[in-house]
Amino acid sequence: MFRDEDIEHITKNIDTIKNNAILKFKDSYDPTIHENIEVYKIIQNYIKEKKRIIYGGFAQHLLIKHKNKTDGVYTEINDVCFNYPEIADMEFYSHEPLNDIVDLTNLLYNLKFKYIEARQAIHPRSYKIYVNTVNYCDFTYMPKNIYDNMSIINIDGFICCHPYFMLLDAYKILNDPLTSYWRLEKPIDRFQKILKYYPISKLEKKILIDATPNINNVLKYIRKHFIYKKNVIVIGLYAYNYYIKKIHKKDMVNINNYDIISIKFDKDYRKIYKKLKNKFKNIRIVEYYPFYEYIGKSIEYYYNNILVLRIIDKYDRCTVYNYSEKKKTFFGTNNLVFMHLLFRYYYYFINKNKYFTDLYLELIQKFYYSKIDYLNKKNITVLDKSPFQDFTLKCLGKHIDLLRKSFIDGKQKLQNKKAFKFKFSPNGEKKNISWHYPDITGNIKNK
Repeated sequence: MFRDEDIEHITKNIDTIKNNAILKFKDSYDPTIHENIEVYKIIQNYIKEKKRIIYGGFAQHLLIKHKNKTDGVYTEINDVCFNYPEIADMEFYSHEPLNDIVDLTNLLYNLKFKYIEARQAIHPRSYKIYVNTVNYCDFTYMPKNIYDNMSIINIDGFICCHPYFMLLDAYKILNDPLTSYWRLEKPIDRFQKILKYYPISKLEKKILIDATPNINNVLKYIRKHFIYKKNVIVIGLYAYNYYIKKIHKKDMVNINNYDIISIKFDKDYRKIYKKLKNKFKNIRIVEYYPFYEYIGKSIEYYYNNILVLRIIDKYDRCTVYNYSEKKKTFFGTNNLVFMHLLFRYYYYFINKNKYFTDLYLELIQKFYYSKIDYLNKKNITVLDKSPFQDFTLKCLGKHIDLLRKSFIDGKQKLQNKKAFKFKFSPNGEKKNISWHYPDITGNIKNK
């Protein structure tokens, strides 16, 4: 087909060849690049005016360029982001997504754009807006108590999610081998770059957690009867110490309570409560709604009003673990434990609990670098067998594939003569759309 010297020059210039062809097509055929740019900027202005919080690739692009104008995630044409060959969609959080659907689609309709439609995404609380067959933006429902207290960075009129909050979604992928490893490259590549510009600080001082008196007998009982040789996965301070001890024993902390993930939550929490109540006086529980997409429903157990145990639902995930033969215990993998430290940090940040926000930030800083120090000392990689090994396929619990669930739910709706998925097409008039969202505030359940 080609000479060797031609192949060399083609390979060097292949991106230019492709981009020129795409630009030629988009200059001549509908929807044109000029329409792409016009619609994109209209949606950008809407996001700014409504003060929506952006996340995902567009926010990451802005955050990186804020630190280095020559770097970024996407290619820009007239300030519009392209992920060739397609336009890069914008993503934002909203505490009133149905109002955004009506307002934004009507805005585009009144400006005479064609084929405007809002559709429910694979995730049941996310939506996409299409104009002339192109998906321009995705947005997701976020409860107002979380939305109003987010960690943000303002850049050029956009309210960006803090990069560490977006790190939560990257770690969800790293901790989901069964249905997310097919998309590993994107979060790894992007967040290596993000963390270069927004590094996690290394904490040199020792973390001090005062030991709580008069609870040792309760903690020993919990560990013996609900953790040792049980199919629960340990996170929190016990798991923190399990890993920290491997490299920096002096940085271990006092353990005043245990955190465990249950794969049979409803059965386990009742059984635990019954046993604790029979063994000890003054046991009470506090139940919590899930905390957004991050922490499942949970129960806290208090002894004499002191927190001693927290049990968390697996939240439709097959939960990755490292099994300790010595302790006969399932510990979360290093990445899983780190992810839950991040979850807790943001839970306390959003709920304005300064003591625990500061504490979990320090735990994150120590824990993050413990793996790096261990791998450097042993001269091994994250793929080598060690307590800090990443990308394990070992997990407990049944995982729910959102794509499959979305399809099955839609089919069942069709059988019941309902719409397969939510859709909305504007006609220029204001409409009231109602939708019931589950409580994912992370707040205490009122009995």
